Amino acid sequence: MRPINVLAITGALLASGTASAQRVPPSEGAQEALFQQNCVVCHGNPATRAPARASLHAMSPD
Repeated sequence: MRPINVLAITGALLASGTASAQRVPPSEGAQEALFQQNCVVCHGNPATRAPARASLHAMSPD
């Protein structure tokens, strides 16, 4: 088999593997726990310059 064919097949297999490995979003309870544990200090405090929680919901997850 030619090296270019091997590279093409390998690339196709890798691309198909990453496409099927979609992340499942955490449940609402898990999201709330993460927010309370890691984010609420800044994003739950109106005295800081961090965006409020409502603003974070308007943003895309990317």
